[in-house]
Amino acid sequence: MPPSKIEKDPQLAKQLEKLQPVIDRIDTAIQEFIQMGASSDLSLSSDQICTVIDSVINETGEGKELITPEEYFMDALRQDIEQLQPNTYEEITLENGKTEFRPLRPETWVLCLKIYQSKFLKA
Repeated sequence: MPPSKIEKDPQLAKQLEKLQPVIDRIDTAIQEFIQMGASSDLSLSSDQICTVIDSVINETGEGKELITPEEYFMDALRQDIEQLQPNTYEEITLENGKTEFRPLRPETWVLCLKIYQSKFLKA
């Protein structure tokens, strides 16, 4: 939504103020990826970042209908946990001494989940 439209509509401006923490969280996530990419000689254009955002927008709200607040909350937790793996990187030092970030390997991810689950159940 263009900023000018928000500025002209007091209700939208008030809603934006309430949503600012979420918007800041999105910005933080995107900026972290931009910085991580830069350290690995990867860069995304504004168009590429907007393509990713559009994809998320198009997928939002899809899926099974959740009935109870508990189901909704559990699904949100599942989604958050699922998002951790593709968004978690290992720092790898290459033979030439250069450091790169690489996606966390599936076996490492599963191990981390099992370790956490074990600790959680003991607590």
